[in-house]
Amino acid sequence: MINAKKRQEAFENVFVEAEKDPEVIGFVLGGGRGKGVATDRSDYDISIIVSDKNVSRAQKKYREGHYVTEVIDIHVFSLSDFRKYAAWGMPDHIHAYNFAHLVPQIDRTGEIKKLIEEKSKIPESEIHQYTSGQLDGFINAYYRALKNNRDGNMLAAHLDAVESLSWLLSALFGCAGRLRPYNKFLEWELLKFPLPDFPWDEKEFLNQVKSILSTGDMKVMKSFYQIVKVFFLKKGYEKTIRGWDGYDLG
Repeated sequence: MINAKKRQEAFENVFVEAEKDPEVIGFVLGGGRGKGVATDRSDYDISIIVSDKNVSRAQKKYREGHYVTEVIDIHVFSLSDFRKYAAWGMPDHIHAYNFAHLVPQIDRTGEIKKLIEEKSKIPESEIHQYTSGQLDGFINAYYRALKNNRDGNMLAAHLDAVESLSWLLSALFGCAGRLRPYNKFLEWELLKFPLPDFPWDEKEFLNQVKSILSTGDMKVMKSFYQIVKVFFLKKGYEKTIRGWDGYDLG
């Protein structure tokens, strides 16, 4: 295994070469290292952006050359492809959170920073529809958990409660126009970049999430629903909430 010093040296070699390469438009260090959250074992995930006409040459130089190692992962993009990569509505949008809280190390034109910011948030015109869908998914999973708990199917109730958390987190972040963090960054994100008007103390919320994950605690689930209901009514999601009128949601 390559030690921390060797990892850093390998990264610096790539960066120095890219910095003096006139064909490189942008250079972005991603993952935990780009966010300032890394361990000694963290890899270096690098995006190198070049002009469309130079992409083949750059692919050969950086991808097929001596730079790629077990700790250096390099993605070479043409500028056109980088504009589309992980953009809203694209199939690879699941990778968009990679760009949250990143600053490009090289940005010759200023466009790379703007593209990163666009990828790492929900377009304003899409926020309400997206959040409404995630909120509806949370309530649906919560309702299934309640029914299974009522019927004594505790395994199903526990699984439904756990599944509801994914919907809930997406709705809470979506309401703020932000992408739900990958699980490894959830605690870091909530504490370092608190959500506006968040209806819980962040640390207490995380403890309650752990309780649901470990036991499927229905008391916590019911308290979550009541808080969520009030919060999203205030945020303008009455249609989604009222769509569940008539159901016994505890």
